[in-house]
Amino acid sequence: MGVIEALAIIILILAIFILIYYFILNNSKSFNGFNFNVPNVNSEKEEMSGSGTNSVDIDFDDDEDENIEINKESNSMSKFKDMINDYDMSSFNTDAFSQKIDAFLDEKSDQLIEDWSLATQNDLDTLERRWASANESIEDLEKRFDEYSEFTNERLESLDKRIEALEEDKDN
Repeated sequence: MGVIEALAIIILILAIFILIYYFILNNSKSFNGFNFNVPNVNSEKEEMSGSGTNSVDIDFDDDEDENIEINKESNSMSKFKDMINDYDMSSFNTDAFSQKIDAFLDEKSDQLIEDWSLATQNDLDTLERRWASANESIEDLEKRFDEYSEFTNERLESLDKRIEALEEDKDN
């Protein structure tokens, strides 16, 4: 292994460690910043209906943080719902909005057609007329070619007959 390959491997390893570090840094809620909390253990001896059992209550510090976070989220959601409920929905009419969009498209249709190189019905009609004209022209050309080829074939046959006649006269 060459020096360049070893250097490339070291750089890749460093990049992986940096990515892991930033991942842990950005997701510190799930990892709790690698500060592992030791649970508080409260043990109480209670006798329940004649049997001696130990009751162990484990409290984590994170439990309180989660409850606070859940309360914050529910408060923000309720604020968002209040904001939506306060908004006057009567003025939000989809028909009026659709009409505004249609008016805008009608106003800007020529520019949109030009910018996006769209085909209109007029363009399609023009193309259909040109295709029909070209089709008729091709049919006319085929007819003329057939007529010319018949005429040419007749002329060639007459020339062949004349050549044969001349050859026979020459041989005799």
